[in-house]
Amino acid sequence: MEALLNSTLDGVLVVDSQDRKIVQNQRVSDLFKLPREIADDPDDRRQVEAVMQRIKNGALVGATIARLKTHPDEVAHAESELLDGTVLEVFSAPVLGPKGKRYGRIFTFRDVTDRARAAETQQRLQAILDNSSAAIYLKDLSGRFLLTNPVYDELFQPQGNAAVGKTTHELLPAAEAAQREAHDADVIAQGRPIMREETLERPDGRRFLLAQKFPLRDAAGKIVAVGGITTDITERKNLEAQFLQAQKMEAFGQLAGGIAHDFNNILAFMLINLGMMGGEPGLPPGMRSYLKDLESSARRASALVRQLLVFSRREAIRIRTMNLDQTLAEVTRLLRRFLGEQIQLELQHGPVPPWIEGDPAMIEQIVMNLCVNARDAMPSGGNLTIQAENCVVEEQDAVMNLSAKPGRYVKISVTDSGTGMTPDILGKIFDPFFTTKPLNEGTGLGLSTVYGIIKQTGGFVYVDSVEHQGTTFRIFLPRHVASAQEVAAERSNEAEAAAAAGALAAAEPGKRAASADLTGEGTILLVEDEEGLRQLNARGLASRGYTVLEAGNGVEAIEVLEKYDGKVDLVVSDVVMPEMDGPTLLRELRSRDPALKIIFVSGYAEDAFQKHLPADGQFAFLAKPFTLKQLVNEVKETLAA
Repeated sequence: MEALLNSTLDGVLVVDSQDRKIVQNQRVSDLFKLPREIADDPDDRRQVEAVMQRIKNGALVGATIARLKTHPDEVAHAESELLDGTVLEVFSAPVLGPKGKRYGRIFTFRDVTDRARAAETQQRLQAILDNSSAAIYLKDLSGRFLLTNPVYDELFQPQGNAAVGKTTHELLPAAEAAQREAHDADVIAQGRPIMREETLERPDGRRFLLAQKFPLRDAAGKIVAVGGITTDITERKNLEAQFLQAQKMEAFGQLAGGIAHDFNNILAFMLINLGMMGGEPGLPPGMRSYLKDLESSARRASALVRQLLVFSRREAIRIRTMNLDQTLAEVTRLLRRFLGEQIQLELQHGPVPPWIEGDPAMIEQIVMNLCVNARDAMPSGGNLTIQAENCVVEEQDAVMNLSAKPGRYVKISVTDSGTGMTPDILGKIFDPFFTTKPLNEGTGLGLSTVYGIIKQTGGFVYVDSVEHQGTTFRIFLPRHVASAQEVAAERSNEAEAAAAAGALAAAEPGKRAASADLTGEGTILLVEDEEGLRQLNARGLASRGYTVLEAGNGVEAIEVLEKYDGKVDLVVSDVVMPEMDGPTLLRELRSRDPALKIIFVSGYAEDAFQKHLPADGQFAFLAKPFTLKQLVNEVKETLAA
């Protein structure tokens, strides 16, 4: 019997009804690492004490033994872990004789460490599978799924149908299934991991996936399965697209600003020449009409340049606190006149008046541009809704738009029921000169101008559009909390404007304005790097009685001042010039004569360079292109100030 007990791999211990050891094999001593003197000691208490010291959960084991003493007929099964990491499966049952007589209890101890570790590893792997944010799967060489995690099932089977036991063709459309099977074949053929970007068409839209696939080998090194870890990178792709779009728009803005600056100089040259030609005596009767047509065309070109400057955020925006509800109400009154009877226009207001700090003219331009596009998208009529409401952009919402920041905003929504746009067109709508309209209809600058105004006002825009289902522009502008004084001032301004309009309407046309005398005297230093434009402006000012000195840049201007011992009444200077630009020239001039009067002229907005000027740098500003009349009028007003 002893030989039989010692040959088994399990530890065996038999105790009598008084819990005294009757028989114990060597395996018990080996499992619990009991010294021989303790294992052979007839006093079982030493062995019990030694065993309990080697068990991690000794208190639980002690409680189990105590329970078995009070329930002698109970069969028990449990696992215990020793301090050295060994895991034992413990089985205990009563020893019964004839007629059910109980002689004692038998304990068996089996080392199940490997099995326990395998189960623990399996649990950890399952936890990884269940909690991973990536879709994980395993397929056999025939393409049938052996394992998937919940994310995979949710991603590829939104209805919750498990993929295990199915093939890719049973889960996906033929084209997508063929693509993935081709990637699996590459893994098997190359015998190494590969990484691919894939797309997945779902009812809720297209998803972009990054799939890493790898071969699974058996002990002999033979490939027996293909595993994969797929990450949904749709949000990252969207952000990348926004970043590229933002970079492109910034590049377009810089290009547009440069073009606008140079083009403004050309237009200024044209307008001043036309003004001087129109003032020549003895012109043929039809010539003045031609000159007016040319001047009108030049002014239209100037308006186009202004749109480019708005887009590039170099056009001045005249910020003031404004109630957006009132601005939109005024715009919609104008809109109803040209939208036509087939388009139903609705203006909706939120419960709290939305206030912003912005340029009313620019806000009107945004809404007008969007509504004109909406009208063109509804040739047979439809519904157009404009809504302004206060809202809060949360952190999780802002992360989806590179331009967005969490905070309090006013949201302007412009929604139409028109033709909508495809994703390809939607990605280009803010590009300058992009248009879907026929040739010679529209400049393609409408939405790029809208984009520039929104950015310059500190806001951002979302566009949702589905082909044949309509489009919604959602514009977010920083909200301003209006004080009681601002509300009262707004109402006062409206009353004053109404009174002034009434007084003007009542006045006789002949008494509304008197002819201005644009002649004058004084010495003017004209600083302009475009030689032709400088000479033309100089002739125009000289023809009005002024003495004109010329300089091609700031350095030459300083030399001229030194030559004439500072006897200059006014400096008219361009802003962007080589060697020394306008802001640098201003600082130099004011250091010599703090009272010297200065007019800056520029194709850029005043705001675009004012930040580079000293805080006390007083000056007048005239935007290019301008007519000779505008130039001499600004000169006279500045000298008289």
